[in-house]
Amino acid sequence: MLMDDIERYVALRRSLGFKLKKPSRHLRSFARFAAERGERHIHAATAVAWAAAAPTPEARHRWLGYVVRLARFLRAEDPAHEIPPANLFATPKSRPVPYIYARDEMARILETAGQLRRQKPNPMRRQLYVMLFGLIAATGLRVSEALRLRLGDVLPDGVLHIRETKSLLQNRFAFGGVWNLDASGASRDGGISFSSL
Repeated sequence: MLMDDIERYVALRRSLGFKLKKPSRHLRSFARFAAERGERHIHAATAVAWAAAAPTPEARHRWLGYVVRLARFLRAEDPAHEIPPANLFATPKSRPVPYIYARDEMARILETAGQLRRQKPNPMRRQLYVMLFGLIAATGLRVSEALRLRLGDVLPDGVLHIRETKSLLQNRFAFGGVWNLDASGASRDGGISFSSL
């Protein structure tokens, strides 16, 4: 029964644009763990015991988080599901401070990329890297977003259509602003909302 609930939950979240590759695999593992204990509902103690087997503190926190979100979803339909404590395995996160390149540093990077030697599989290697690094520097795109761009994503008037962003929205980048699109291609607020880059 829990496995069916997980499949339904994953299908719903995927229909909303989430990929859930690793979370779905871990949730199925949790369902098997709970089934071995003869449980048909989520029990907080079982979720904690399952997550405690994760290899690192960060993984324990992540695994328990998957079950917490599932439990919140299922509890709306059936109060027999318990919601585990969300921050039991929380670890302080320290993100590295982003480094912002100065203009002269960026110019040196582009100059060095333009001096790469030619290779047979990609004779346009120099131009490719100059364009890629320049595009990322000028727009603030993530590397993954820039690598996913295709020729059809370059729209009239200097607009780039960016698919599969980190926030799972589609963005259009115009030199000077960004607007977020929903699945239909309309902006979320009904108009174009620019945020300065």
